[in-house]
Amino acid sequence: MTQSLVGYQITSSKLFGAELIEMHANKRVEELWLYTLDTKHRVLNEYLISKGTLNSTPINIKEITYHAIMDNAQSVIITHNHPSGDPTQSSADRQGYQKVGEAIQMFNMSVLDSFVTGSDSYTSSQEESRF
Repeated sequence: MTQSLVGYQITSSKLFGAELIEMHANKRVEELWLYTLDTKHRVLNEYLISKGTLNSTPINIKEITYHAIMDNAQSVIITHNHPSGDPTQSSADRQGYQKVGEAIQMFNMSVLDSFVTGSDSYTSSQEESRF
């Protein structure tokens, strides 16, 4: 199992999604993770932003923005898991990710992608053209 994605260079959402499944599948509660990226899409840092319940986890926009600024990130990726195994993004997921994107843009950064991982698959906003 991959322990950390720090230093990993993202070349496609498909490959990164596979890494996320390996790291976040089969968790009992939802967890929201932030990956800060440099200009070459290398992971600078990874942060567990929140640990929630079986079917929800809070999105702390202030903490996400803080870490992105402190890492001098060019962009970020946000991801969380669905313990049910179904990676379908809910409307609450999409709204929360949109709010993160709006906040990050105020600091000349962007959300490169957002993922929801299930037990053996994922959804990517980039692949679904939401960003």
